[in-house]
Amino acid sequence: MTGLAPKTARIRSRAEPATGKRVVDTLTQGGLPKMVKIPNSETIAAMNEARVFANPRFKSAQQMFDDLEKSGTAPSPRRLRPSSPTTR
Repeated sequence: MTGLAPKTARIRSRAEPATGKRVVDTLTQGGLPKMVKIPNSETIAAMNEARVFANPRFKSAQQMFDDLEKSGTAPSPRRLRPSSPTTR
């Protein structure tokens, strides 16, 4: 015995008829198109680290601008000045 479960199972769910047909078609044509893999601990740590950098939190606008300057991605001062009102 290889330790694998037999490939027989009954799945019941409620879905729109069109969705149900697509699921049945997919499964009868050889299953899912890609293998589903569970990430290992190293990959999970990298994903969590990326989430922190993707959405940094700052206590003030000044902290945000200081961080932008430190990383070299601060907007130019010209972009920060409010535009002057137009006169007619």
